[in-house]
Amino acid sequence: MEPEQYGFDISKSAVRAAAKKYRGISFAVGSMFGIPVLPACADVVTDVFAPIVPGELRRVLRPGGLLILAVPSPRHLYGLKEILYDEPYENEYRETEYPGFAFRERVPVRGTLALHENQALEDLFAMTPYFRKTPREGCERLARTQSLKTEIGFDFLLYRKVGKG
Repeated sequence: MEPEQYGFDISKSAVRAAAKKYRGISFAVGSMFGIPVLPACADVVTDVFAPIVPGELRRVLRPGGLLILAVPSPRHLYGLKEILYDEPYENEYRETEYPGFAFRERVPVRGTLALHENQALEDLFAMTPYFRKTPREGCERLARTQSLKTEIGFDFLLYRKVGKG
């Protein structure tokens, strides 16, 4: 028997697109602050670049369940930041413990991304947290940019739920 799979996102359009592409997975609109599932119903939860809400993640995982966090590496999308900001910055690297979870492993994934048309750059930009905090000058530089080669990277952080709560 195949395990049941569920996904959610705060974006209605993302949920619609995912549901259309992955018909065997049930999708819902929801937030990490109120995951739309029953308590202790999940063996594995994967959080990809979303807010980390330990209490809510503990609520939905069964005892012994696996939590997989995907977090950006220090130089993830650094080339994009070089266009957007006068002083680009690296993402913070953290060793983080969460109550009710035991850290198991960090698995780094690194690569490069090359985009060769402005619309692709604009689409990438719209998916990032930089979209809401970039100064006008950075947005104007991006609008004039036709190609980008940048580092991409994230770390999978694996945790095991401990205890019942």
